[in-house]
Amino acid sequence: MMLLHARQEFSELKSDPSCALLYWNPETLTYVTFQGRAEEKSPSEGNNFWREWMQILYKDPKLYTAWHLHVPWMRCEPMRRLESYRKDWRPVELEWVNDGSWK
Repeated sequence: MMLLHARQEFSELKSDPSCALLYWNPETLTYVTFQGRAEEKSPSEGNNFWREWMQILYKDPKLYTAWHLHVPWMRCEPMRRLESYRKDWRPVELEWVNDGSWK
């Protein structure tokens, strides 16, 4: 994830790294929410993240910082294919466990 220094999100994540990232797929009417903690990468780590094709989106890399989202929890909200059989009707939820898997 890349953030412009001047954006409000940058200052908000600096003061509180708790955040969520939503991925929406309009073809399947499904979305996945990733919830976790954002960590700002050092300038050298950020430089290692840059790829040439990113210059199309980010004209001046010095204006941005790289962030890593640590995701211990995600929710899958299916509209068609994946059914949740939970009694409370909430969507499928997965939690990252220490053995390196999702439960």
